Amino acid sequence: VLQPAEDPLLFEFVARICRAVRAPMPREIVLDNSPNASASFRRGFWSLFSHDMRLTIGAPLVAGLTTQQFAGVLAHEFGHFAQGAGMRLSYLIRSISLWLTRAVYQRDGWDEWLEKSSQGDLQITWVVYITRALVWLTRRVLWGLMYLGHLVSSYLLRQMEFDADRYQAHVIGTESFIQVFERMKLLGFAHEMALHDLNDFYREGRLGNDLAKLIQLNISQMSDDVRKKIRELTAEEKTETFDTHPSLSERIASARRTNARGTFHDVRPASCLFRDFDATSEYSTMLFYRQIFGNQLDLNL
Repeated sequence: VLQPAEDPLLFEFVARICRAVRAPMPREIVLDNSPNASASFRRGFWSLFSHDMRLTIGAPLVAGLTTQQFAGVLAHEFGHFAQGAGMRLSYLIRSISLWLTRAVYQRDGWDEWLEKSSQGDLQITWVVYITRALVWLTRRVLWGLMYLGHLVSSYLLRQMEFDADRYQAHVIGTESFIQVFERMKLLGFAHEMALHDLNDFYREGRLGNDLAKLIQLNISQMSDDVRKKIRELTAEEKTETFDTHPSLSERIASARRTNARGTFHDVRPASCLFRDFDATSEYSTMLFYRQIFGNQLDLNL
């Protein structure tokens, strides 16, 4: 969890982006090790009817973007903050869908008891069989409701992404918007490469001390053929029925229709917003290892 006293420039930057898109300031800013960012309710259901929001940003994202591109990512996430009713409705629908999914597929002690009881005397087990049939029928009905819930929530989330994209395009411009997503695709692939690298390092008895730097190193070593292949794979992506995000080609087409020039332009690295990004990124990497290995790994934090 980042603190305003330690990174005042970052928090002031975040506040100004919030004002630009007319969104509430997040109560908490968290740094993790994913090549992405997200907006969420800080305490889940208990934050549903307030502005108790959490912004999560990935250290690889900060290390791999310019300040302008990073501003666009923040504007996108704060666009979700501005979708107050939409975020709350989608959260409720997804929560209900998750409950229905568990009710349909998850088995418990009651199911085990019915299955065991159906192997006894036929004069008794016919009641159990009828009960099991009713349970199966109930789950079929719940499956239909679950399917409908997933369908509605997926469509709603895709429309919310398009809306948040418009916030992003208006802040940094359409062309920079396109560059951000192309860059994030590279970061995603490089992140997967870095995790494979760490697996190999671990077998050799060593680990990298900065995951974000390792990702940047992998990007710098990507050949033109690999970059071309990533662009081709991205262009071939299609939006499926239950996807929560539209395909990149659809998002770019929507942004081009916006044809925004943007209001913020700065090519300095986003890491300059932190007082000491290298130290912060290294500490985040150490916490990442601690989360994976627990007390099995002796790390000097």
